[in-house]
Amino acid sequence: GDHGAQNFDLEWVGMLPGVRESRRMEGEYMLNPLAFQEIYLGALGEEAGRFILRDFGIETDAIGDDRFELMDAMVRGFPDVYIDYKYYKYCGSAGSETRWQVTEENRKKILKKARRLRARAVFIIGIILPEEKVESRIEAYPERGLRVFYVPGLMNPDGSAAMEMISFIRERLAELREEEGKS
Repeated sequence: GDHGAQNFDLEWVGMLPGVRESRRMEGEYMLNPLAFQEIYLGALGEEAGRFILRDFGIETDAIGDDRFELMDAMVRGFPDVYIDYKYYKYCGSAGSETRWQVTEENRKKILKKARRLRARAVFIIGIILPEEKVESRIEAYPERGLRVFYVPGLMNPDGSAAMEMISFIRERLAELREEEGKS
């Protein structure tokens, strides 16, 4: 069928193996809009992101202690590299038509969370790329020993993997691994 972004709804994402199993519910549930946005879409984004990254050899681990409120996952093998998934149309720049944007307010929230975690790097990862071209980007905060990597999406609007973005993540992880070897 048509897997364009306009049809990329919860049911379509839920058909992905691995994601489907993680979202099974029994009985009748009702979520208010805030719970739907903050809890359900958040959990679905985490599962979809974890599944997609794993499919391309990037393993992540859930955060099981009090840090889980700050970020969604850690990159396996990197005790100070975290991921925060954004399951919105895409993770874009300020001024674009999205619900989550790289604004000064969101940037401050990310930096505050990263400081509490003593993170060396944070990946902010959208699940679905927009129709229009959006670049991944890096913001460095050398005074904090921190880098924030913005990845607009893991999947193209047609449902295929966004290999340019997967490669961007792999390259950044290789750089981080190389830095560990130098210290």
